[in-house]
Amino acid sequence: MLLLLKFFYSRIHKPEFMNPKSNPSTIAYYLSAIWQYHFVRIMVNPGKIM
Repeated sequence: MLLLLKFFYSRIHKPEFMNPKSNPSTIAYYLSAIWQYHFVRIMVNPGKIM
């Protein structure tokens, strides 16, 4: 489970995805924002996904 999270985090958490100016695709930008929001929620309250 944690390995899967690390894999997706390393794939999505990149400067190209984070910076809308370097990547004109706003879909990737919003996906990264949603992913980060869920990632923070999981880190804050890990009991919910168990």
